[in-house]
Amino acid sequence: MDRHDKKLWAARTEDERSFLDGGVIGLGWPETGSLSELPEDRDAFRGRIDAACPDQDAVARATAANLLWRLAREIRTGDLVVLVHGPTAHLGVVTGEYAFDASSAVCAHRRPVEWKKSLPRESFSREALRETGASPVPLFAVRRYAGEFFAALGEPYLEAPTPVRRTAAPPKAVPIRSASAVRTAPPSVPLSAPADTEAFVMGRIRRIAEAGGLADLSAALLRAMGWRTERPDGSGFTAQCGELLPPMRVDAGTDRIQICTADTGVLLRSADVRDLAGLVLLHYGTLEERYRDLIPLRADLVPAEERDGRRTEDPVRRP
Repeated sequence: MDRHDKKLWAARTEDERSFLDGGVIGLGWPETGSLSELPEDRDAFRGRIDAACPDQDAVARATAANLLWRLAREIRTGDLVVLVHGPTAHLGVVTGEYAFDASSAVCAHRRPVEWKKSLPRESFSREALRETGASPVPLFAVRRYAGEFFAALGEPYLEAPTPVRRTAAPPKAVPIRSASAVRTAPPSVPLSAPADTEAFVMGRIRRIAEAGGLADLSAALLRAMGWRTERPDGSGFTAQCGELLPPMRVDAGTDRIQICTADTGVLLRSADVRDLAGLVLLHYGTLEERYRDLIPLRADLVPAEERDGRRTEDPVRRP
């Protein structure tokens, strides 16, 4: 495969040992049976899912069909894979074609992977790590910061982007996805931040959580990312990203959130305070004003001593 044709895929699972020990990446839905004999037609995959999973809603079936198509047809031998789990980023190379194993509920549909390296997540920039966790689905392409992971494996990647630091020029207006107000905000994708900013943001998130506001903050973060959310009911709420993904249930604990399918309760992923801090930095420009007051940052992502003339030593108070 020519080096320009290689792609990087981010895989996610709550059971990383099944991937690492088995030398695979994969998806569930064993009830569909093998997809090897299906034609090169997305509708054929959708038909198989529709027949095998009639109890799931249409959006969930469409999502499953797209993911299985990606695993079986889009991913190519020689592509790179990154699996970020906890403090470690595991890097590998796809070594073979699609296969099916009915005995595995976690990765019945699979591709063989030779896991090459396991590196501390600090080996990569915060921006690269955020991109690997930016999608709610368990298998997706990494584009913007793929070059960092190629370099870690010694793979050439001539089109790797070089992050560009923002100048002092006035930021472009970014529309807020809100039915009640439209305003302008700093860019929603900061490309760099001081090293101590993440710790500052994590501290503010912990204070919000201690005051019982983690569910509200999580809903605001998802809205800043373009999701639709319902009003939190206690410690949780439902949310949906676009029309092609099924509704999700988000439950907030004391120091993390869990995202599950709304209909079946299957755990898709969890996010701790560090993960949430990364999302705050990535989408700060479109975050609602009240949370930008609670987590005050200047345009250069340095913690602000004041915001709009108001001191911010104790922005979160218990009811």
